[in-house]
Order: sequence, then C-alpha cells, then structure tokens
Amino acid sequence: MRRVLRSLIVALLLLAGGWSGYWFHAARLYSGGILAWAEDQRAAGRDVHLGDFEVKGFPLSLRAEIETAVVAEAGAEFAWEWRAQDLAATALPWNIHRLALNSDAPASLRLSDPATGRHVLLAAARFDASGQVDSRGNPAAVDVTLFSLTQTGLDGMPFEAAALVLSYAARPDGPNLTLRATDIALPAGMPPALGDRARSLIVTAAFRTALPDGPDAAALTAWRDAGHRLALPYFELEWGPVRVTGDAQLSLDRRLQPAGTIRTTTRGYRAAVDAAEGAGLLAGNDAAALRLLLEAIATRPEDGAAPRVAVELKIEKRRISTGFVDLGRLPRIHWPGT
Repeated sequence: MRRVLRSLIVALLLLAGGWSGYWFHAARLYSGGILAWAEDQRAAGRDVHLGDFEVKGFPLSLRAEIETAVVAEAGAEFAWEWRAQDLAATALPWNIHRLALNSDAPASLRLSDPATGRHVLLAAARFDASGQVDSRGNPAAVDVTLFSLTQTGLDGMPFEAAALVLSYAARPDGPNLTLRATDIALPAGMPPALGDRARSLIVTAAFRTALPDGPDAAALTAWRDAGHRLALPYFELEWGPVRVTGDAQLSLDRRLQPAGTIRTTTRGYRAAVDAAEGAGLLAGNDAAALRLLLEAIATRPEDGAAPRVAVELKIEKRRISTGFVDLGRLPRIHWPGT
C-alpha cells in the first residue's frame, strides 16, 4: 500500500511539474504573441503604445494585465485612435487563439477628418470582448459589449445606450456584423409622444465580398464603384408602443449618401403617425393621407393581436418615401474627405 501511495505521489509531482513547465512555456508564447501583434500593427503604419504588462493566471489561465493601451492610425483623409486603461487579456493555456479582453475603466474610439477637423467620439464606461484570432492575430469572430456608450460629433445625432453589443464573423461570402443596443437615448427633435428612449435596436448587416477599406470618401467611393452593396437581412426597433422589423438593400449614391429600399412590418403604426405629425415631421395633409393608406393595407391577425402594416420604403437623394407619401429628409452624412 505504501508503495502504491508513494508511486501516486511521485506521479502527481511529475504531472504538476510537467504542467508548470507547459504553463510557463505557454505564458512566454502568449506574451510574445502580444508583442508580435504590436509589431505587425507598427509595420502596417499604425502607432501602438502598450504599457508594461506581465502574464499571470497560473495554473488554469493566461492573463496579461496591461495598464494602458493606445492604437492609432493617421491618414490624409481619415484618422482614428483607440484608447483604453486597465486591460485584462485572457486566454486558456491550451488555446491561446481564443481571447477575452475586458476593462472596468473607460475606453474610447475617436474618428477624425484631418482636413476639416471634424471628429466622432465613441466612449464607453467599460467593455467586455471575446473572439477567435488566427496565428497572426487577425480576427475570425469577435463579440464586443460596450456599457454606458455615448457618441458625440455626428451633426445633430448624439447617441447614448445603456449597452451596445457588436458581433463580427468572417465568412467566405463576406463579413457579417450584428448590432444590438438597449435603452437608447434618442437625439433631440424626435417625436416626444413615443418617449425619449427606445427600448432596443437590432441590426444585422452583411457585406458581400468585402468591407470598405475605411469610412473616408476615397475608400467608400472605391467600394461603391466596385459594385458592392450592404444587405441588412434583419433589423428590429422597439420604441414606445411601436415595433418595427424588416430588411434592407442599401448602396451609396454619387454623393455617398445611403440609397436603396427598406421593407418594414410595423405594429403600433397609428401611434407612430400621430407622433410624427405632433412633432412636425409630417404635415397635416401628408399625415392624413398616410393614415388612410396604412389602414387600407393593414392586416389584422385572427388571434386579436394588434394590426400590422407591411410597407416598402425608398431612399433616394436623402428623401425617404413610401412611393405615395414623402416621409421626410435624412440628415447628410459628412464622411471624412468630403
């Protein structure tokens, strides 16, 4: 019995020693991978500043604790800077290509147009992210959750959300993006009758063949001229008594403004028309015509649920219409370089 116990203890010690050696080897690879990623970014023309870090988490995880991180790229027409503090980058020793990145400190992304000085600032109180990367650190799938997100800089379109979830997946026919936002504070001037906050927004976007190289005018023009389009296979908005679902096919016109068609199904359409008229977004005659149209085409479920309306909208020259009624003019998007 003593011999068996002694053999078991020796085996456990050997196993612990072997695992310790493996963990420290994986920790060196993990640390080296972070530094190699930073060098790859610098070689691509980006500025990368990482504070001192060390890898902890023995024995079951690899956790790089980074005090500060700044990644930036400056171009003639478009520049951006991502900044975060108190980062924890965590992986498993047996799978260092599956990463989790989180911080309980503020983080921000600044997009700017050097020619005009215009900029957009996205700021989050904290964030969680996870994803799968290849051997060079390029993302194959990413999920990011931003808490207490604010956006400033877009003309007349400030944005706040309690939480925003972004999901990215690389696919053979082009990347897919999904956005989910909750408790959204709406810009001033929206119909107050529906409330100043929307309950939720979901948008799924499919870029066929490629993403634009950037959000500047030159990159978007090249993307448009190559025949690329943006498909929205599904979107959903819940705002007060209104719930809208649908899909869309969009492109950019010669002024780089959205154009295309949107198919929607709306419940609570009566409240939406009343709110738009009350806010002055629809003239009285247009509102009356729209009510008649919607009531004529509405479907009423047999189970007694609220009636709903399916409508195809058209966006052209920043005007949005049903084909019969002009619903208003969209704000101009000022892309860097325009």
